Amino acid sequence: MKLIRTRKQMKNRHLEKQVFRFRIILAMVLITALFVLLFGRLAFLQVLNFQHYSELSAGNRIRIEPMPPNRGLIYDRYGKKLAENIPSFEVVIIPEETPNVDETLDAIEKFIPFSSEQRERFNTNRKRYRSFEQVPLLHHMDEQSVAAIAANIPDLPGVHVRARLTRHYPLAEESVHVVGYMGGINDRDLERIDKRAYAGTSYIGKTGIEQTFEQYLLGKVGYRQLLANAQGRLLDVIEEQTPESGSDLQLTIDAGLQAVALDALRDKRGAVVAIDPTNGEILTMVSSPAYDGNGFSRGLTQAEYNVFLDDTDKPLLNRAISGNYPPGSTVKPMIGLAGLQLNKTHRAHSTYCPGFFKLPENERPYRDWKREGHGRVNLFGAITESCDVYFYELALELGIDNMHDFLRNFKLGEHIDPQIRGSRKGILPSRAWKRNNFKNPADKVWFPGETVIAGIGQGYMLASPLQLATATAITAMRGEYHQPHLVKRIGSDYQLDFTDDSKHFLSVKADARHWDEIISGMESVMHGLKGTARHIGKDLDFRMAGKSGTAQVFTLAEDAEYIAEELDERLRDHSLFIAFAPIDDPKIAVAVIVENGGGGSSVAAPIARDLILEHLNKTK
Repeated sequence: MKLIRTRKQMKNRHLEKQVFRFRIILAMVLITALFVLLFGRLAFLQVLNFQHYSELSAGNRIRIEPMPPNRGLIYDRYGKKLAENIPSFEVVIIPEETPNVDETLDAIEKFIPFSSEQRERFNTNRKRYRSFEQVPLLHHMDEQSVAAIAANIPDLPGVHVRARLTRHYPLAEESVHVVGYMGGINDRDLERIDKRAYAGTSYIGKTGIEQTFEQYLLGKVGYRQLLANAQGRLLDVIEEQTPESGSDLQLTIDAGLQAVALDALRDKRGAVVAIDPTNGEILTMVSSPAYDGNGFSRGLTQAEYNVFLDDTDKPLLNRAISGNYPPGSTVKPMIGLAGLQLNKTHRAHSTYCPGFFKLPENERPYRDWKREGHGRVNLFGAITESCDVYFYELALELGIDNMHDFLRNFKLGEHIDPQIRGSRKGILPSRAWKRNNFKNPADKVWFPGETVIAGIGQGYMLASPLQLATATAITAMRGEYHQPHLVKRIGSDYQLDFTDDSKHFLSVKADARHWDEIISGMESVMHGLKGTARHIGKDLDFRMAGKSGTAQVFTLAEDAEYIAEELDERLRDHSLFIAFAPIDDPKIAVAVIVENGGGGSSVAAPIARDLILEHLNKTK
């Protein structure tokens, strides 16, 4: 029995040693695992997420607030404000102070309803802000909404109401197509802008001058370091970097002329552009219908925006630079000058106008606007009475390519940059243009009949009101071109230079006697016994040069008669007029178009006359 007990005892000691070693090893493994976990967590916190937790830690003590700069103001040529900054209230959220941002948004929506678009915009902005920065939610709050938020602030951690300066356009519709408007920063904007430059603001210039001169108007953002406790309560301002206001802009336009032009176009579709021909300053640029840019700056809902998109009158279209119209008879002075300069006609040459024109061996009649014809007319009379037949013949003598090359010097068919986006260069047709712009080989061929109608500004020829005003300014200056522009000065002393050779040069080279002949014909339009616009030229105490135009919007059948009253309003002729004054010292050149307005001398010409009178009276 003793022997057996001894063996058991020996066996147990061996077993106990094995258990002890196992426990030691297990303890070492556990301790090692704990140390691995401990160091792993330490590395996770101190290395991989150092920046994040560093910011969180600093955020408990130091908060950095961006201070958006005041946006530069915009003035007209006489110092009248076209864009200003006015105070308003907005609601912002600091995400890191908010336990659950989505629940907070839901809570706010219960007492201040806001749209899904506003919520989406907030989430878009949130991506470009750091967690401790204020992300705007609602703008332009009225007093009731501000009071509602203030009353619930204790239950809305991270929600604040702040006063900000927002954009306002005092003249609203009168300047919107030039000045443009501000809008919320969207995803496309975020892809191209420097986010640091826009810290603290959520708006950016969307159209017009606001868009083109964004870099000058924006200014430089400032910062403020704030000391706060763990609950986010402000304790002190540690450091402050003052923001730099954006530069003010002075435009070349005259707000008074803008009002006159828009009032004249009220309830019409059309555009007016007036230029100082001596320096290219755009005095007026109006497109009708217009709209109030303040609505866009406040922020439109998609439904409100759709109203503009669905409007058949297209108020968002800037017709002054983007509208393309047949120039009609307004190009006759320029074609007449081409004929004189290229020896295709001369002042003594006359032709007989029976009221129609036919190409050789072609029975199709190209009708004159005057059914009974003008009788025998020379170039002076053809401009005065706007005889189509004379210019049908002259166009054939010139040929389409000569016309193209000469008219291009008047900037027709050329891109003109007025310092806002959207300008179109229109069409100045030629044989090459047709070859390059049609796919069907049969359509690439240029026909004589197309040259004939190009002679009166019809067919493929298209131009914008800005181009017609530019061509008129060049005519007023007898070939001298000054690039049209809208901005006169940036800041207090930065005046844009438009005197270099690329922006100021002799564009149309023609003999002085030929200019005399053409301008004399345009003067006769206003003051001659047979002038098509003589009814508005009388009683003027200065001499004015003009040319009316009436452009067809569809082609009449050979035996059809145009009766405006029997046509749909949108099928009636466009009304055009170009003019400059005074003839011996030009100070203003104007182009007017009224869509489907009818005769140029009866509808568009009085608008040009009123503008010229307003400008000359003001600059006496």
